[in-house]
Amino acid sequence: MSMSAYYPKRTSVISAVISASDGRADLGWGGIRCLVLWVGGMVPLALTIALIALDLLVAFLQAYVFAMLTCIYLNDALHPGH
Repeated sequence: MSMSAYYPKRTSVISAVISASDGRADLGWGGIRCLVLWVGGMVPLALTIALIALDLLVAFLQAYVFAMLTCIYLNDALHPGH
């Protein structure tokens, strides 16, 4: 018995929706289930990308603030009394 009997072929989302709906405009239950699963898989990915972007923004903001504070400190240390 071949392994393809146990594992179905991977298809794209669009072809899975079309094949589940028999090519009609109406998605049917199979197409809707496939679409819901696809969207349900994209939501965690989008949230992960958004949190990574937020983390990078915070890291660059911290680097900028600490660089400015270092410049202010060095300016005051090198030019006292202004």
